[in-house]
Amino acid sequence: MDECRVTRLATVAAGGADLAQVPVAIYPASHPVFGRFEAVIGAPALGRFLMVLDIRGSRLWLKPGSRIADPFRASLIGLGVRTEGETLVVLHVARGGPAEAAGLKPGDVIARLNGAPARREPFRDAKAGDRLEIELQDSSKRSLLAASYY
Repeated sequence: MDECRVTRLATVAAGGADLAQVPVAIYPASHPVFGRFEAVIGAPALGRFLMVLDIRGSRLWLKPGSRIADPFRASLIGLGVRTEGETLVVLHVARGGPAEAAGLKPGDVIARLNGAPARREPFRDAKAGDRLEIELQDSSKRSLLAASYY
Protein backbone atom coordinates (compact mmCIF):
# COMPACT_ATOMS: atom_id res chain seq x y z
CA MET A 1 0.00 0.00 0.00
CA ASP A 2 1.41 3.37 -1.02
CA GLU A 3 0.64 5.20 2.18
CA CYS A 4 2.12 8.32 3.66
CA ARG A 5 2.66 9.21 7.28
CA VAL A 6 1.43 12.61 8.45
CA THR A 7 2.95 14.27 11.48
CA ARG A 8 3.90 17.72 12.76
CA LEU A 9 7.29 19.36 13.18
CA ALA A 10 7.52 21.49 16.32
CA THR A 11 9.36 24.25 14.42
CA VAL A 12 10.64 24.85 10.92
CA ALA A 13 13.02 27.70 10.15
CA ALA A 14 12.53 29.12 6.65
CA GLY A 15 12.89 32.51 5.00
CA GLY A 16 14.01 34.17 8.23
CA ALA A 17 10.98 32.98 10.19
CA ASP A 18 10.18 30.13 12.56
CA LEU A 19 6.96 28.28 11.81
CA ALA A 20 5.34 26.29 14.63
CA GLN A 21 3.53 22.94 14.51
CA VAL A 22 4.02 22.49 10.75
CA PRO A 23 2.19 19.51 9.20
CA VAL A 24 4.44 17.33 7.05
CA ALA A 25 3.81 14.26 4.92
CA ILE A 26 6.39 11.49 4.80
CA TYR A 27 6.01 9.25 1.76
CA PRO A 28 7.51 5.79 1.25
CA ALA A 29 10.60 5.55 -0.96
CA SER A 30 8.44 3.72 -3.53
CA HIS A 31 6.26 6.80 -4.14
CA PRO A 32 6.92 7.95 -7.72
CA VAL A 33 7.01 11.68 -6.98
CA PHE A 34 7.65 12.38 -3.31
CA GLY A 35 9.42 9.21 -2.16
CA ARG A 36 12.89 10.55 -2.88
CA PHE A 37 12.51 13.31 -0.26
CA GLU A 38 12.61 12.88 3.52
CA ALA A 39 9.45 14.94 4.10
CA VAL A 40 7.13 17.22 2.16
CA ILE A 41 6.02 20.45 3.80
CA GLY A 42 4.23 21.92 0.79
CA ALA A 43 1.84 24.74 0.06
CA PRO A 44 0.45 25.33 3.57
CA ALA A 45 3.91 26.44 4.74
CA LEU A 46 5.00 28.20 1.53
CA GLY A 47 1.72 30.11 1.45
CA ARG A 48 2.88 32.03 4.54
CA PHE A 49 5.61 33.74 2.51
CA LEU A 50 5.97 36.22 -0.30
CA MET A 51 8.08 34.43 -2.90
CA VAL A 52 10.42 35.81 -5.52
CA LEU A 53 11.70 33.38 -8.13
CA ASP A 54 14.96 34.17 -9.90
CA ILE A 55 14.71 31.86 -12.90
CA ARG A 56 18.04 32.86 -14.40
CA GLY A 57 19.87 32.31 -11.10
CA SER A 58 17.79 29.24 -10.12
CA ARG A 59 16.95 30.75 -6.73
CA LEU A 60 13.84 31.33 -4.67
CA TRP A 61 13.66 34.04 -2.01
CA LEU A 62 11.16 33.89 0.81
CA LYS A 63 9.94 36.85 2.84
CA PRO A 64 7.53 36.29 5.75
CA GLY A 65 4.02 37.42 4.78
CA SER A 66 1.13 38.69 6.86
CA ARG A 67 -0.07 35.12 7.62
CA ILE A 68 3.28 33.91 8.97
CA ALA A 69 2.01 33.39 12.54
CA ASP A 70 -1.36 31.85 11.61
CA PRO A 71 -1.81 28.35 13.05
CA PHE A 72 -1.80 25.46 10.60
CA ARG A 73 -5.04 23.58 10.05
CA ALA A 74 -4.71 19.87 10.71
CA SER A 75 -5.90 17.35 8.15
CA LEU A 76 -8.99 15.54 9.41
CA ILE A 77 -9.26 13.09 6.50
CA GLY A 78 -5.79 11.68 5.69
CA LEU A 79 -6.35 11.41 1.98
CA GLY A 80 -4.68 12.75 -1.15
CA VAL A 81 -6.73 12.78 -4.35
CA ARG A 82 -6.55 14.12 -7.88
CA THR A 83 -9.49 15.13 -10.01
CA GLU A 84 -10.00 12.95 -13.05
CA GLY A 85 -13.06 13.94 -15.05
CA GLU A 86 -16.08 13.61 -12.77
CA THR A 87 -14.24 11.46 -10.22
CA LEU A 88 -11.50 11.69 -7.60
CA VAL A 89 -8.64 9.20 -7.76
CA VAL A 90 -7.00 8.32 -4.44
CA LEU A 91 -3.27 9.01 -4.63
CA HIS A 92 -2.26 8.32 -1.06
CA VAL A 93 -3.76 7.42 2.29
CA ALA A 94 -2.22 8.59 5.57
CA ARG A 95 -1.34 5.81 7.95
CA GLY A 96 -3.65 5.84 10.97
CA GLY A 97 -6.00 8.44 9.46
CA PRO A 98 -9.75 8.40 8.92
CA ALA A 99 -9.40 7.47 5.22
CA GLU A 100 -7.42 4.36 6.13
CA ALA A 101 -10.00 3.48 8.81
CA ALA A 102 -12.71 3.80 6.15
CA GLY A 103 -10.86 1.26 3.99
CA LEU A 104 -9.76 3.60 1.21
CA LYS A 105 -6.66 2.63 -0.77
CA PRO A 106 -4.48 4.29 -3.41
CA GLY A 107 -6.03 3.73 -6.82
CA ASP A 108 -9.62 3.78 -5.55
CA VAL A 109 -11.86 5.95 -7.72
CA ILE A 110 -14.42 8.03 -5.82
CA ALA A 111 -17.53 8.55 -7.95
CA ARG A 112 -19.86 10.17 -5.42
CA LEU A 113 -19.44 11.94 -2.12
CA ASN A 114 -22.41 12.51 0.19
CA GLY A 115 -24.74 11.54 -2.66
CA ALA A 116 -23.37 14.16 -5.07
CA PRO A 117 -20.69 14.02 -7.76
CA ALA A 118 -17.24 13.71 -6.18
CA ARG A 119 -15.47 17.00 -5.46
CA ARG A 120 -12.57 17.94 -3.18
CA GLU A 121 -14.42 20.57 -1.14
CA PRO A 122 -16.25 18.22 1.25
CA PHE A 123 -12.89 16.71 2.24
CA ARG A 124 -11.26 20.12 2.65
CA ASP A 125 -14.19 21.67 4.54
CA ALA A 126 -14.92 18.74 6.86
CA LYS A 127 -14.90 19.39 10.58
CA ALA A 128 -14.08 16.84 13.28
CA GLY A 129 -17.11 14.59 13.73
CA ASP A 130 -18.46 15.06 10.19
CA ARG A 131 -19.36 11.81 8.44
CA LEU A 132 -18.68 11.57 4.71
CA GLU A 133 -20.43 8.92 2.65
CA ILE A 134 -18.25 7.76 -0.24
CA GLU A 135 -19.31 5.69 -3.24
CA LEU A 136 -16.52 4.21 -5.32
CA GLN A 137 -16.68 3.67 -9.06
CA ASP A 138 -17.19 -0.07 -8.48
CA SER A 139 -20.40 0.84 -6.52
CA SER A 140 -18.92 -0.15 -3.15
CA LYS A 141 -19.46 2.29 -0.29
CA ARG A 142 -17.30 3.63 2.49
CA SER A 143 -18.17 5.79 5.48
CA LEU A 144 -15.46 8.16 6.72
CA LEU A 145 -15.56 9.99 10.04
CA ALA A 146 -13.43 13.17 10.02
CA ALA A 147 -11.18 13.29 13.08
CA SER A 148 -7.85 14.52 14.35
CA TYR A 149 -5.30 11.74 13.97
CA TYR A 150 -1.83 13.24 14.44
